Amino acid sequence: MESNLERMDDGDGSCSNWKTEIRSGTDVEYCGVGVQLQHKIMFWGDSHAGQFYPAIKQLYSNGDLRDHGVLFSVGYGCLPDVNVNTAGGFYCDVLSKFVMQRAEEEDIDTVFIAFSTMSTI
Repeated sequence: MESNLERMDDGDGSCSNWKTEIRSGTDVEYCGVGVQLQHKIMFWGDSHAGQFYPAIKQLYSNGDLRDHGVLFSVGYGCLPDVNVNTAGGFYCDVLSKFVMQRAEEEDIDTVFIAFSTMSTI
């Protein structure tokens, strides 16, 4: 348990978009690693996608991503689907709409989608 507590700050929860009211693309919070780079890999999904942040940050620091930066778009509790919204107070469908538009921009080379399949059952 102590080792888990030591790692509490490994992630970056600032881009969780937790119950964030999304009305336009500028309302979406993204977290980036090397975002100034011309080529990026986007991680998109619920909190499960966000859990990749520490590992990806380490890969970037080691130079393993070569000339790619990383952009995280995480919607805690949100499936990455423009047609699905979670319970009231969530803006998952709108969040997904704007994230998809961002994913189609020229600087995004790859989109990695991750989410809990348990929430789909």
